[in-house]
Amino acid sequence: MALNGIVGWSTGGSYNSWGVKITWSAKQNIAGNYSDVTASVSIRSTNSGSWFQRDTDIWLSIDGNSDHKVFGNLLLNPNSTASNVYSRTVRVPHDPGGGKVFALSASMSNGTVGTVSVSGSGGLTDIPRAYSFNYSSDTVQYDSPVTLLVFGNGSGNKANVYFNIGGKEVLAYSNTPFDTNFAVVPKLSDFANITPDMAAAIGYVIVKTFTPDGQNIGSTQKLFTFTMSSSVVPSISNVAQTELVDKIKTVTGSSTLYISNLSQIQLTTTANGIYGSTIKEYNVSIGNLSFTSTSNIQTIDLSQYNIGTGSIVATITVTDSRGRKASIDVTLNVQAYSPPMLKNFKVTRNMDLNTTINIVKSVAVSSIKNGTTEKNSYTVVTKYKKTVDTAWITAKTETNTSANFALTGMAIESSYDIQVTITDKLSESVTVQSNVPSIFMIMSWSDKTVGIGKAAEQGILDIAGKLSDIYVGGISLLDLHYPIGEIKITTNSQNPSATIGGTWERYSKGKVLVGLDESDSDFDTVGKTGGEKTHALVVGLPGNSEIGIYPNNKEATNWGLMTGGGFKNRVMISETENVPYNSKPHNNLQPYITVYLWRRIA
Repeated sequence: MALNGIVGWSTGGSYNSWGVKITWSAKQNIAGNYSDVTASVSIRSTNSGSWFQRDTDIWLSIDGNSDHKVFGNLLLNPNSTASNVYSRTVRVPHDPGGGKVFALSASMSNGTVGTVSVSGSGGLTDIPRAYSFNYSSDTVQYDSPVTLLVFGNGSGNKANVYFNIGGKEVLAYSNTPFDTNFAVVPKLSDFANITPDMAAAIGYVIVKTFTPDGQNIGSTQKLFTFTMSSSVVPSISNVAQTELVDKIKTVTGSSTLYISNLSQIQLTTTANGIYGSTIKEYNVSIGNLSFTSTSNIQTIDLSQYNIGTGSIVATITVTDSRGRKASIDVTLNVQAYSPPMLKNFKVTRNMDLNTTINIVKSVAVSSIKNGTTEKNSYTVVTKYKKTVDTAWITAKTETNTSANFALTGMAIESSYDIQVTITDKLSESVTVQSNVPSIFMIMSWSDKTVGIGKAAEQGILDIAGKLSDIYVGGISLLDLHYPIGEIKITTNSQNPSATIGGTWERYSKGKVLVGLDESDSDFDTVGKTGGEKTHALVVGLPGNSEIGIYPNNKEATNWGLMTGGGFKNRVMISETENVPYNSKPHNNLQPYITVYLWRRIA
């Protein structure tokens, strides 16, 4: 191969005494991978005659590019040579590998000579092109090395290595060695911000070839998958917790002391994505309960959810736009609470002193402490009135205690209503009322009322005793209205045995009632139970996995076709296992209101 050459002489024409020759030279452009070829046509005469003065048409073709020129009165003396009669310059592109062989042809013709032609080829000196390379793996993790091997070609040119992801190109290695392994490292900090929604991206490793004076003469690139370490996750800097119910904060003297059944806990999570990612989801998990939102502020209403009492651990998990997660545990101090309750409440007339009414009572009040200090004080107010009156009289007010006591000087011919009200710092007042009849009389009467077992006071018929003490047709009113097995619904915590008689038990605690249905196996037996307060959603992925195809036909899970930026129509792979979508239980409760259910058992 060369940068100049000759094609010819070729003889012909009349008397076979005329000749044509092509002389060529080339100037190469390394960066452009082409040569500018200049060719010239020379002619000669080999006989003793003279050249007739005629118009002569000379054609010259270089690498298929042809043109001609007509010469008038072109004179060529006998046995002489006319050099460079016609010249042209044509740009000849080299092959991608840098080599090139091109065709040359020329001809002359006129009415005297006829036509004389010559043809041949020229081989141009190779122009060194881009270096090729090999690699250890076509999947590389950011901030981890990948091994390259650049094959030398003896050209004296240099090579640099670049990473290109989404159109952003970064120099990774300058002036690489040849024919020896060396490591390059893609830096997460260079590319993560342009892939805020992806944990893996498709890009290129590019080896560019430069002349010693810095001209880029070509490049070789290969498709790579760039992945992020599992340690690249969002961060949680703080989770603030506070009580939203002002009354509770006032009572406890704390914004982080919570009361079961009453508190509203607000959790505010401060979290940040990493390398351009954003937080897309916040989840609070407490025991079997799970609350998910796109907001960083979540409220847990303890009147709706039972999270337990004591030091309760809540796990806050944030998920960023790459699907990466971070979690933190916070401790919630929840104290048990029930509304105050009056226990063992009995009101009777003294058998010896009928003008004395004995009141027996005790209370149950939840203890709420901030440290060692009791915060839930309470009062017990006992009132009485004659049954026929409307105005109540306060008999006793007690603070943080409840004692038995007696009312004296009470009229023997009157019935009395006794009312006890308990009020603590957290709940509304709880009031329980009972009645004590007048002294026992088989029968008494007034102008409007007949009394049986007591003094006549009100109504047409005023009967002493409970429903269980009154019989009609041999059957007690208790059995008529509340036969054994009957259920009584009330908001009064007092056992019905104290007011209407019989033996009762609390029934269906924490459960709703469903009508029996003999045709439905779930509801065909009295007393059957079922259902659940929380339920876990488990949605599996289709089949065993979702399969995507790399450019090199490897398999991957959970793939999607990207559409934006430099990633259009490329496959994005996220290496995640085939796991249920959400295996944590969610709340399954219908709206409800609680009451006391009592069932008569005797």
